[in-house]
Amino acid sequence: MISLLKLTQHLHDTLSVNVGWNMIGSISQEIPVSHIQSEPAGMITSQFYGYNNGYFVSNTILPGKAYWVKVNSKGKLILSASNEKTEERCIKIIPINEYPPNPPGESILLNIPTEFNLEQNYPNPFNPSTIIKYAIPEECIVHISIYNILGQEVIRLVDEQKEAGYYTIELKLNEKLSSGVYYYRMEASSIKNVRNYTNVKKMLLLR
Repeated sequence: MISLLKLTQHLHDTLSVNVGWNMIGSISQEIPVSHIQSEPAGMITSQFYGYNNGYFVSNTILPGKAYWVKVNSKGKLILSASNEKTEERCIKIIPINEYPPNPPGESILLNIPTEFNLEQNYPNPFNPSTIIKYAIPEECIVHISIYNILGQEVIRLVDEQKEAGYYTIELKLNEKLSSGVYYYRMEASSIKNVRNYTNVKKMLLLR
């Protein structure tokens, strides 16, 4: 359930949120998302998304701006300009490969892909992280994996059912993988129609 929450201009506020996507505002000072606390303590949330000609992940809640966040349970988020925080009460941010709902004023149809697409990762070459974006025009079972030059799967990125939309994966390779060429492969099978999509891209890891 989506809720729009507006904050008054002061230094502390408690926001009621529901399961799913919520839009929150800001108090009169910058708040690092790592300082946001919750009731019950330790609620799990997604990254916080701002919008500027496209969604981006923000590490700070700025005054006068709105942000999307997805939460796993009903509760309250506590924004405070005080430097005092209790670690066990702070939210636990778990990155997800999903964008928020359509930006205000945009048609829903404009935010749904018309075709499958797997973009080239960026940056490429990279070290140690890179971004992979993909799109599916309808509900699909999606598999995306990283392979070495021998064709062996080294990382499975996505293996689940996804709704139509645009998705972003932030890939952070561990130190066990050596420099060299890797491939990432996407397979998508439509739930309702007999439509399948497969694409492979090459990436270069430099240590």
